Amino acid sequence: MEEICRHQARGNARQGPRGDNLQKNIKEFTELTSIQVESEQIPEQQQRQKAVIELASGKPSFDVIHVSYHVQKRQFEKAGWLADISGYMKDPNLTAPDLVESDFSAAGLQYAKNDKGQMLSLPWSVDYFILYYNKELFQKKGVAVPKTFDEMVAAAEKLTDAKEGTFGFVGRGLRNANMTLWTNFFLNYGGEFLDAKGNIQTDGPRPSRPQSSTKRC
Repeated sequence: MEEICRHQARGNARQGPRGDNLQKNIKEFTELTSIQVESEQIPEQQQRQKAVIELASGKPSFDVIHVSYHVQKRQFEKAGWLADISGYMKDPNLTAPDLVESDFSAAGLQYAKNDKGQMLSLPWSVDYFILYYNKELFQKKGVAVPKTFDEMVAAAEKLTDAKEGTFGFVGRGLRNANMTLWTNFFLNYGGEFLDAKGNIQTDGPRPSRPQSSTKRC
């Protein structure tokens, strides 16, 4: 991507709370930097398509974009669509001195950097899976709060009552959004995507257990 103009920037974000936060703080950002910002929010699936089409054309309508690491990181890196912002982070004229690399989590930085250690993005958000549960429903059905994946699957089956419109488990499942959910099952069952030689392992016998658990939920 071309170097960002110091007086104007165009941002493209996925529709949702993160995009709302970005737009909510634009005025303050402009007051601090004198940079005028234009921004847009687009639903997740359409935003990903728009990003690839425009970047491939060589004439994107944005300077800054919300990248989905689990879907787009490798694609954007290989295509050379991301600028190395390592220098921006170290320049006090471009980045507030009190914002340093160590402010970001190690997990986020793993995704933000390429194999050469160049920072090609800012880890704006890292998704963590947390189990939320309905206390009243658990008490009504006499189900204990699960502590393992197997217990969670069993609890989901006991809590499900299709006639009442009650389902024991809800998770993301729309197209590629399902990847983050399935990965959470896969890794916690001891799965690894690649073997020591870099060969993919997701089509072997090991993934069968997380796949089965995901379907049962």
